[in-house]
Amino acid sequence: MRHDKAHEDGDNLTLNEWLTMGKESGRGLKLDIKESDQVPAVLDEIEKVGIPQDRLMLNLGFEAMEKWGPEIRERFPDAILAINPPTEGEVKAADARKMVEQAEALGGPVTFVVRHDKLSDEAIETFLPAGPVSVWGEADDPVKAAEALRERGVNGVVDIAGPHGNNWGGKVDAAKNWLRTQWDKAFG
Repeated sequence: MRHDKAHEDGDNLTLNEWLTMGKESGRGLKLDIKESDQVPAVLDEIEKVGIPQDRLMLNLGFEAMEKWGPEIRERFPDAILAINPPTEGEVKAADARKMVEQAEALGGPVTFVVRHDKLSDEAIETFLPAGPVSVWGEADDPVKAAEALRERGVNGVVDIAGPHGNNWGGKVDAAKNWLRTQWDKAFG
C-alpha cells in the first residue's frame, strides 16, 4: 500500500492483504484515502473482506467527503467518518462550523480531525457538542504536546509523532522500504 502517488510506490501489501490482516487482528482500521478517485475501489474491497463497520474509520479530505460521504454512509452506516477542515490554514470557528454541518448532513459516528498546530480553541468549542476532536502531527515532545491538547479539550485520537527523519532508525527504515520496493519491481 502507499500513502499517495507523489510520495511512494507502495510496499508489499495489497489493500486486500492489509484489510484481511486488520480484520483478523480484531483491531480498528483507519483508512486515509488521499486519492479520492480510488474511493469506489476501496469501498468495494472493504465490503469484499467484510470488515466490521464498528471497527472502521474512513478519512477523506473535506471536498472528497462532500462527494463520497453519502455513499460511504449508505454502505457503512456504523463506520466512523473522519471530517477534515476545508482549509489548509488555522481552523477557526467558521471552518469548524462547516465541518459540523458536513457531519450533521452525513449522520452517524464522526470525529473531527485537525493537524494539532492548526487547531484553535474556538474550533474545539465548536466541535465538542457534535463529536470527538482528533489531532495528528509532529512535535519535539509528543507526550507534552498530547497533554496540552487534552487540557485544551481534545477528546478523540491524539496521534502526535516525534520529529521525522532526524534519527538513524527512521533513515534505516526508509532505506529498507526503498530497497524492498526496488526488489519487488525487479523480481516480483
